[in-house]
Amino acid sequence: MSPVAQRASGAVVRRDVRARPAISRPPRRETTTAPARRVLSLSPRGRILAVVVAVVSLFSLAGVQAQLVSGQKQLDRLDAQVAEKRTRNEQLRARAEELSAPERIVTTAKELGMVEPERVTYLVAPSTTAESVAAAAAGSPR
Repeated sequence: MSPVAQRASGAVVRRDVRARPAISRPPRRETTTAPARRVLSLSPRGRILAVVVAVVSLFSLAGVQAQLVSGQKQLDRLDAQVAEKRTRNEQLRARAEELSAPERIVTTAKELGMVEPERVTYLVAPSTTAESVAAAAAGSPR
């Protein structure tokens, strides 16, 4: 019976797998990997130089950091001094306003024995124009 007739009849057909012809596959290609990167190889002198440069760089960085910390401490100290001086300045201004109040001046004057005058006399100076000054200077011998 042909394979098509067998399928149509519903008969189970077993095939021998071993008898099947091998499928032709293309030959395997060998994959090549990218060449490994070369690690920078240094001579012993180069290695020593690299270590010395790294150590000097780290110490320089530490020195700069120490200077920054020192400068920040000084800046903080100066900021505290400025705040203290501002507070003192405000206190002195308040004290100056208190001492220069007219009521206080009158009270202190009375405590010191000063009295108010009965009559106030104002003195008026003669006018001093440029002509009168020049005439006075020319007429008065020195």
